[in-house]
Amino acid sequence: MRTEGLKGALLAVLVIASLITPFLLLSIPAHADPNPVISITVEPSSTWLYVGESEDFYAIATYLNGDNEYVTDDAQWTVNPPSAGSIYFRVVLGPPYCFACFTLENSENNVTVTASYMGYSDNALVFPWTMTVVAFGLENLYAVHLEKTLNLYQGSKLVVKFYTYGDGYENEKVIETFSPPWHVVKNENVRHPDDIGVKKVRLDLTTDNTENVIATIASFTVRKVDLEIRFSRIPGAWFLAPPPERTELETEFSRIPSAWFLAPS
Repeated sequence: MRTEGLKGALLAVLVIASLITPFLLLSIPAHADPNPVISITVEPSSTWLYVGESEDFYAIATYLNGDNEYVTDDAQWTVNPPSAGSIYFRVVLGPPYCFACFTLENSENNVTVTASYMGYSDNALVFPWTMTVVAFGLENLYAVHLEKTLNLYQGSKLVVKFYTYGDGYENEKVIETFSPPWHVVKNENVRHPDDIGVKKVRLDLTTDNTENVIATIASFTVRKVDLEIRFSRIPGAWFLAPPPERTELETEFSRIPSAWFLAPS
């Protein structure tokens, strides 16, 4: 009797299992990916372009197990606003193997370049340069003359940074602090904060932290010809200068030959 009861119970279990198994199978995705994509990243994340210039973007997918894969040619790329520019693909032999090349065709607005892949997306920002004048020149041994007309849509500071001929950092001077969008037309002289001879300078657009450079707008290297021109003009300036300024001109005049020796041609 006990054996018959066990057989009956086992048969009931088998019948129930056969009835519910199809429903359990239906609840499991037929093509579940054990290692799905969890994010996508577009590089570079931002850039500055003149109308007619291009930037190479690429996309990287990150998977659940931590692996990364270049998916530039498999992603869907869009531009907003659509009239801002166009994208074409360029294949290269090494990583990232393919670039999505964006060409800026107008500079009316900031542009968003978006890559979408497997339900995920990421953006890169393109900021148009709409400047008309950025020019450096040597004012004297210790200062540069800077002319600028700028429309800026990002950042908060314009910084003139001073370097050695070997690109060693010397010092810097913040010449503008602003809130974008911002328009400026200004000519000014920027003196080396350490009152030493100018060698190389950069005009950088930065955030509040001047080490965070968004873009280098312009740069200038003092060359032998710049020092020769300045050297030739000092005697005339000395003749017209009041006595207190003559001493500084005499000192500058005496220091230019050694600076000339170190300057590039």
